[in-house]
Amino acid sequence: MPKLWQTEGNQRDERLYSSTRSHAVHQNQRQPSIHDRRTAIVRREDNMSIIDNIYDNVKPEDIKLYNNFKEKIVFAGESDCWTWNAHINKVHQRPMFWFNSSWTSAARASLYLKQGYLTKGLHVCHDPITCDNTLCVNPLHLREDTPSANTKDLVITGKHNNKRKTHCPKNHEYSLDNTYYNSGRRYCKQCKIDKKKEKTNE
Repeated sequence: MPKLWQTEGNQRDERLYSSTRSHAVHQNQRQPSIHDRRTAIVRREDNMSIIDNIYDNVKPEDIKLYNNFKEKIVFAGESDCWTWNAHINKVHQRPMFWFNSSWTSAARASLYLKQGYLTKGLHVCHDPITCDNTLCVNPLHLREDTPSANTKDLVITGKHNNKRKTHCPKNHEYSLDNTYYNSGRRYCKQCKIDKKKEKTNE
């Protein structure tokens, strides 16, 4: 409810003053100078040049795919982690990229664009020591390796789905001496020995 001394004209003048003051405050905020803008453009061009030098095996037919991919990278430095700034799988919290007409791991797409190929049957892995960052797509932090090696990496970093399981279904401990890997899965050595004994006794 307006105060008694406020007429309709006074209220209108007060709103105008308030709006003008707000605009003046906004205008007083420092805007990027031409120098700042040019510096940002040069820095971006330098970053893109570094990225282009790393992805030195991009096929001509993949240029459009590559240009789309690198726009989703938050570049930090040649040897630093490059954070993925696009679609993330909600279940596994993994960076995803639309690649060859389907969603695939952004890490796989990154290494493909770097190498120009991916080896059938191998996984794309982060190094568990130098880069334990699932959001990183820097191809210098990635490698191709066997499913078993990838599983070992996940166990080392504590990101494997079965990491919380310390014993097999027969209650044998998953110790280093009692564990082996096959096709990326973890198995109990003692159970394998017991099965052999059972077959021998049959």
